Amino acid sequence: MSPNNSSSRKERPTRVATPQGVLYFKRASLDLVKRLDALLPLGLVISGDTGTDIRFGITMVDGSRELRFLKQQPPEVSEDEAGTLLLANRILVASCLARFQVESGNGLFWPIFYRRRKPQGVEAGIAYLGRGNDPSLSGIDGVETAFDDDFSPGFTQALFHFVEMLKAESQVTGITLQPCIGLDVRNAGQLGVLDFDFLVLDSEVVCLKAEVDPKDPIWTVIRSQGIDTVIHIPALPLAL
Repeated sequence: MSPNNSSSRKERPTRVATPQGVLYFKRASLDLVKRLDALLPLGLVISGDTGTDIRFGITMVDGSRELRFLKQQPPEVSEDEAGTLLLANRILVASCLARFQVESGNGLFWPIFYRRRKPQGVEAGIAYLGRGNDPSLSGIDGVETAFDDDFSPGFTQALFHFVEMLKAESQVTGITLQPCIGLDVRNAGQLGVLDFDFLVLDSEVVCLKAEVDPKDPIWTVIRSQGIDTVIHIPALPLAL
């Protein structure tokens, strides 16, 4: 498992201007931090000056325990294609957050992006973690529970609902969503390089980017979905 976020300390942003309007970054309340800590299987570590420069570590490994994700495995591609597909995945996921935020109910739903080198190229896909999800989530026929034992009741429904959103967004925008050749539960260390963007926590969209690049096109995508404020929890993967 390799992080893909710089650990250098810079002043925390409060806003980013986009062609769709200003996107505001709001500090997380103590209650929200406690809620996220409770839902993350291995917890959250706080560091830094709580007044000015608080940072967070999401525990990925703690001794013999390791965070597990469900990966939506795509076919292998070249190194050059992997970078393009990473951006495509980021845009598609960001485009679905506003609607999923409204429809997902309670709990944690966290899509991450991974790149894993393989003999024939690079596997550049999306992986998911969920806890405390709503089993009564609408939009899915029947009750799907295939991965609930690995995560929590309601996760499988939330996952399938989100993937259907990704497919619909791909059709509307013309942005390629790679075909899925398998759904497999894997330890974080088996996924390679990880990129943190956003997670949905109850009714909030939370930004995990450790550093905010104003030139990143993802802010325009988020703002275009009607989201004008995100909670900012700048986080890095942590091994204890």
